[in-house]
Amino acid sequence: MTAADSTSGAPLPMTRSGRRGRWIALAAALVVVASACTPAALPPTTTTTTVADRPASEVSMEWWATGDSLFAGYGKHPAAPAHLDGIENFAVQGHTLVQVDLLGEPHPTVRSQIERMIGLYGAPEHMVVHAGAADLLGRGLWGFDHSSEELTDEIASLDEWLRGLGIDVWWTTIAPFTLWSVSGLGGQAELRLWLNDWMRTHLGDRLLDCEEALIGFGGVFADGQYLLEDDGIHVNDWGARRHARCISERLADAGRDLPLR
Repeated sequence: MTAADSTSGAPLPMTRSGRRGRWIALAAALVVVASACTPAALPPTTTTTTVADRPASEVSMEWWATGDSLFAGYGKHPAAPAHLDGIENFAVQGHTLVQVDLLGEPHPTVRSQIERMIGLYGAPEHMVVHAGAADLLGRGLWGFDHSSEELTDEIASLDEWLRGLGIDVWWTTIAPFTLWSVSGLGGQAELRLWLNDWMRTHLGDRLLDCEEALIGFGGVFADGQYLLEDDGIHVNDWGARRHARCISERLADAGRDLPLR
């Protein structure tokens, strides 16, 4: 898989190319074998896991988390925000950055969820966003063909809008997945790495760089011990706590206080 194959937009710059090249080549060689034991694909879903529609008096306006299932959690397993003290979690499983049609219907986006929450409660002081994992899953599973440029344009646009509302906005790196996951077998590893590099350049100190908290040997795919065995994308309880600890430490380094519970 080449950089040009990863996206229909501009070719991806091949930073850290030696390490990535070896592992992407290994991924290609193992696809046939791994696909035989890959669990059933998990499609994006509109199922909400938020605390929405509570009385406004019960909602903290200090720290919010939002994004996709890497913040919403999956099944019985909580995600990082569940381990962070004093944060309202408005992330929703399956919400994408880029608006796409799924089975003929517009699929919900991270932006639409944020708009809904702000419409209900107003703008919080601080917000932490994890988004993009659902887009990568959709590319691997459903064949979503939005380009790298569409993804980065939406990150930049969403960030600009939220900061224009006076919100102190923080983003996290897109969490890694395993080689044998839908996203891994769907060839999305290089795009995930490239998007994280783009955010490092364009978001600077407002990016909570927690890729290393979940990454495995070689720096491309996740360490499977931190993820659910049945899908290789979502964190288990151990992974959620590691992710949360990293987020808390990165915020503390920047003078923000969001400790672990």
